[in-house]
Amino acid sequence: MLELVQTIQKDTARVVEWFAKSAERGNPYAQYMLGKLYLMGQGVEYDKKLGMYWLSQSAAQGNVYAK
Repeated sequence: MLELVQTIQKDTARVVEWFAKSAERGNPYAQYMLGKLYLMGQGVEYDKKLGMYWLSQSAAQGNVYAK
């Protein structure tokens, strides 16, 4: 997880792009991470609505951390 945080800090635009592509394809982990990024405003503009949307998509697939 530390490596992921360091990567996000170094190249947030690229990480957001990867998570967005994977989230749109239904990956629950990517949906969770994208939701958290929107809620923190890290690499993207803060957007509570989008953050909650992606977290709910992840939770619907059984990701216990997104609930």
